[in-house]
Amino acid sequence: MQETETAEARPRRPANGYYTILAGIMLALGLLAFSDNLVTDVGQRSNSDPWLVIHGLFAFAWMAALVVQANFVRKANLARHRKVGPCVFAIGAGLVVSTAYLFYAGFEGFGSMEATVLANRIVLPIFAIALVYAWRMRFVAAWHKRLIVLGTILTLSPILFRVLGGALDILFPGLSTGIDTVFIIVVGSVWTAILASHWIYDLKVLRRVHPLTIGATATVYGVYAFVFAVA
Repeated sequence: MQETETAEARPRRPANGYYTILAGIMLALGLLAFSDNLVTDVGQRSNSDPWLVIHGLFAFAWMAALVVQANFVRKANLARHRKVGPCVFAIGAGLVVSTAYLFYAGFEGFGSMEATVLANRIVLPIFAIALVYAWRMRFVAAWHKRLIVLGTILTLSPILFRVLGGALDILFPGLSTGIDTVFIIVVGSVWTAILASHWIYDLKVLRRVHPLTIGATATVYGVYAFVFAVA
């Protein structure tokens, strides 16, 4: 472990800023996905639901905090990174609780759930566990940052589905984004590209793929293979 931590403390130049860029991409995708709530259709009914608003604020704060924290590390400002850390974990806890409440409030039985909806409910506790262990491993950088970032990548389904669904609606107006094979392939390809970038990062920095990277990839494919098999 000591060799791993030493290697990660001095990443080679091609890997510098990777987490800042990745977190920035996820934040941008989130803002784009929910741009209708923020800009183009602020009068929609969901904007009047207090729990949806609270959930949205926590989600935005979480993604923004990832960018800020990753940038602190990039600039070697670890003191500020650690000082802000407890607040970031509080935001993560709020995100988990607000999401869990929305799942509870909208529950109408497992039989009525679409595959992707069921997948989101499976992934949420995995994300929560990742945050708990990220806090426990906060002094082991290799595990700490991967638990946070890869845990967040697992939860990207609502963002990717809205962004890519909207893009496909514009390009192919007659496409049914809920079940269309092309839509699923596009979402899967983008998700795979994001995960693949982390495999490449690991190989550049560690010269091997970290177990958490492998685990996160297996979880994404495993969860969706399961829900589509039982749907």
